[in-house]
Amino acid sequence: MGHSTGCQNSIHYLTKHLLSDNSKLTENSNIDGIILQASVSDQEAISSTLDPTKYESLIQEVQNEYIAKGKSNDILPEKFRKTNWGVPITAYRFNSLFSKRGDDDFFSSYLTDEELGESFGKISKPLLLVYSGSDQFVPASIDKKELVSRFQKATPIELWSKYSKIIDGGSHNLGDDSENDQVIDELINAVTSFIENGV
Repeated sequence: MGHSTGCQNSIHYLTKHLLSDNSKLTENSNIDGIILQASVSDQEAISSTLDPTKYESLIQEVQNEYIAKGKSNDILPEKFRKTNWGVPITAYRFNSLFSKRGDDDFFSSYLTDEELGESFGKISKPLLLVYSGSDQFVPASIDKKELVSRFQKATPIELWSKYSKIIDGGSHNLGDDSENDQVIDELINAVTSFIENGV
């Protein structure tokens, strides 16, 4: 089960790691399915909170002064940490999370159906997606129902769980700032139904 950025980890593991070289996988490497909770676009979240000029300047600096010069593993200066909740971050990780179509860009609304097909379309295990209806990291301009519908259409029909849902009023982490006091119960019901009954 992946939450937030953990959703990228789950998609990556299932669509890239497991498919890359099955001969190297151990018995414990395999999984029965994945659960994505609060699968948001870090790129859209960060770009919607920064001045567009500042955002582009940060991305260009990382790409031109670090990535292009072979310094992907360098820890970035303080001004970059401020966009990452104060957490130290490497040039590669910053670019992966916050640039358009970076390595972590699986859930953005601007991705084409073909691009979603390269991630959701390659899923080979059952998928439960539980989206937060009032996720504060999703820009208000994004139609959540339409976006989740596009994820579903890109996923093999037999692998998309019927228990997938948008939890109305749920905040990003379904915490006390949610507008619905039943959000945790809704999550538990969806997850247990998926585990007990399958897709």
